[in-house]
Amino acid sequence: MLLVIISNFSSDVKPQEINDIDLSPKFGSIIKDVYFYDQNGKKINFSSLIDYKVPIVLIPVYYTCDVVCNTTLFWTFEQLKNLNDLKIGKDYKIVAFSFDYKNTIEDAKIKSSYCKLVNGNDENCKFLVSDSSNIKKMLNIIGFKVKKLNKNEIAHPVSVIILTPSGKISNYLYGLSFVGKDLRLAIWNAQIEKIENLTDLAKSALLFCFHYDPKGGQYAFNFTKVAGILGFLMLMLVFFVVKIYKPNIRFNKFS
Repeated sequence: MLLVIISNFSSDVKPQEINDIDLSPKFGSIIKDVYFYDQNGKKINFSSLIDYKVPIVLIPVYYTCDVVCNTTLFWTFEQLKNLNDLKIGKDYKIVAFSFDYKNTIEDAKIKSSYCKLVNGNDENCKFLVSDSSNIKKMLNIIGFKVKKLNKNEIAHPVSVIILTPSGKISNYLYGLSFVGKDLRLAIWNAQIEKIENLTDLAKSALLFCFHYDPKGGQYAFNFTKVAGILGFLMLMLVFFVVKIYKPNIRFNKFS
């Protein structure tokens, strides 16, 4: 399974095999009029899950993924379980959905066993499936681009999404690098309807600091490039300091 953690790489930077995969954050977007079946076979409009009381921890996966998606589910539930000051139902709800239309209600039912880790129930911990048209609509709303590799595998971004109580996208937690305190802060911010954002300039600056390592198969911090930038900025700073605060030196002429 292909793991994509960092999004918004230009086509000349991304490796060829993931050119069609991307995550374009849609901060502030509202998920509505998208239809699913939950783990009990009940048809629901996603809008009905928005109660204007607690944030939603949204987990996009597919249930027949053997490695990455299972790891994403386990890691997220494990981190939430360890947040003793936050309780499911009272402080947040969990909604996982499959972006593989071939996944069934039975698949969702099996995966819903994760709810036990946080003492969740069928009302505050949902595992959803749907048809291809609704899944496509959902992926467009959250900014996910996935790619079918073969009969059983889908390459996809890896991110957990936090929705505000009113259903707006508040934040994205990328990859599997987040921990409990990151989830706590994201949930707290979502509770007050805070919408995180990262300007295009900040994104460009951040992504410029990484390069793709074909041997390791991942993006890595480019220390040489960043060190060069810092060195250049330091020289510019010294130049301007000298230029602005140039000491007034007087020379005495001796005859």
